Amino acid sequence: MSDPADCNLVISRNNLACLWEKMNRHEEAADLFSSLLEVCIERYEIWHYLSCTIMSNLYDNYEKKGAKEKAWRRQEKYYDDFVDLLQRLRYSYSAQNPPQLEAEHKTCTELIKLRSQLDGPESTTTLNEIRHLVVCLRRLKRFEEAIEMQDQLIEARKATIGKANEITLGNMSYLAKIYEEITDWPKAIEASRELYLARRNMDPDSPKTITQASHIAALYVKLEKWDLVIDLRKYEADEWRRIEGADSQNALIALRSLVDGFESTQRYTEARQSMDEIIKAQLRIFGPSHADTLEAQRIKARICRKAGDFDEAQQVLDQVLSTRSQFPAKDATRCFALASLGGVYMARGRLPRAIELFREAWIEGETVQGGEHQVILAHLAMAIARDCDATQRWKDAEDAVDKALMVGRAQQTSPALLKQIGECEKLLSEVRRKRGDIES
Repeated sequence: MSDPADCNLVISRNNLACLWEKMNRHEEAADLFSSLLEVCIERYEIWHYLSCTIMSNLYDNYEKKGAKEKAWRRQEKYYDDFVDLLQRLRYSYSAQNPPQLEAEHKTCTELIKLRSQLDGPESTTTLNEIRHLVVCLRRLKRFEEAIEMQDQLIEARKATIGKANEITLGNMSYLAKIYEEITDWPKAIEASRELYLARRNMDPDSPKTITQASHIAALYVKLEKWDLVIDLRKYEADEWRRIEGADSQNALIALRSLVDGFESTQRYTEARQSMDEIIKAQLRIFGPSHADTLEAQRIKARICRKAGDFDEAQQVLDQVLSTRSQFPAKDATRCFALASLGGVYMARGRLPRAIELFREAWIEGETVQGGEHQVILAHLAMAIARDCDATQRWKDAEDAVDKALMVGRAQQTSPALLKQIGECEKLLSEVRRKRGDIES
């Protein structure tokens, strides 16, 4: 916290410099503003309100005494001082809380004009200032202008330092991020593909090249182009295995992402094969009781359930619960395994046992944070609703479905939960129809 006495002293001297300005004593005012600015930056940081006030006053002083015009003619002292002041102003506007984006934009524009006229429009100094302006435009949500200027910046970088340069590639990556922010997935993919091809031409074995392919796959997921997702995930997994080995963390992560692609396209046989490969690797690396190994087995059980192989799913989950029972403390692994087993019993139509397992999972999951615990409650309510419907307790069924819907709609983050909401609404409509028939 700054000392009020010091602040008052700085304010008094700032007022004195402003008085000198009114008396046309511009050189004396400039010297005092400059010395005060150095003190403020040292004591209070550059974005402190006193620093910003004094910088603005010094900028006005430069304009009044003609230093700005001299800077534009590149008289060395004025040019260096003026550019340094503008850069400090730009940074201070950006770092304030909240940032003064309009003021930052104005300062960036001034710097670009100055740099462009004196150093050249494609000089490194000019292009660096354009980069700052693009960031400012993005923060202002002026995305069309940001994209246009970023395109110009990329072309200038290609012309001056070439495409195969990390600075150029960084600019290309930033363009893709802007497209992602406005959810223009086709344009984001196009920009990301250009970046990937440039990286592959530079170094096909670089981790950055493989990571970029993974990023493109994640963008294709947004468009649900699963064939392209799977092709890229296969490439990614193969490359990590080739470069780092089959048991590397990157290879296993890529393989896990490939499983998601197979599961989304109902290619359950391939999904199970890939999960078996992951489980074998995790058994070698971590052992049978590690949380990652048990979670991989739980995912395999989910795939088996979706494929209709309930016996295999139940066997795998029983094994997970048996292993986890060696550790008496409540944890997420056991909670989710119980919930998964409840899903298997519900799929088999054994609703009372499913309800027991969901209730046990709910109690076990008291330590689980976030929406996952609520998802288990939604599954429990749905199981109760189906059991009540099967036993013609339609009022109870309707209440249970209402509860499942209430929980589900509050946690609409999971695609599986969104699907369940649709099933709940369908069941609710059917229950109300049956109840209406009986009452009439």
